[in-house]
Amino acid sequence: MATYRISNLIDKLAEIMNDGYEFVEISELEEDDDFPTCLNFNAVEYNNASVDYEEVDSVKVPENYSSEESSLYHVKVNYTL
Repeated sequence: MATYRISNLIDKLAEIMNDGYEFVEISELEEDDDFPTCLNFNAVEYNNASVDYEEVDSVKVPENYSSEESSLYHVKVNYTL
């Protein structure tokens, strides 16, 4: 199982939503020799066509990580439904 930074996921989803998409297909691509495990995002268009977005790579949690010492990430999402 891979670990992802929440702020990276929120940024990617906000980008897709701000581009006017309401639905997204998310798939996990396994790591290989050159790339880490990542999530692939495809926004769904009319007639089930899709628009490919840049992947979000998995991360390694630092050994000294503490959620209590972590700064909160504030998200501004501008969208209209």
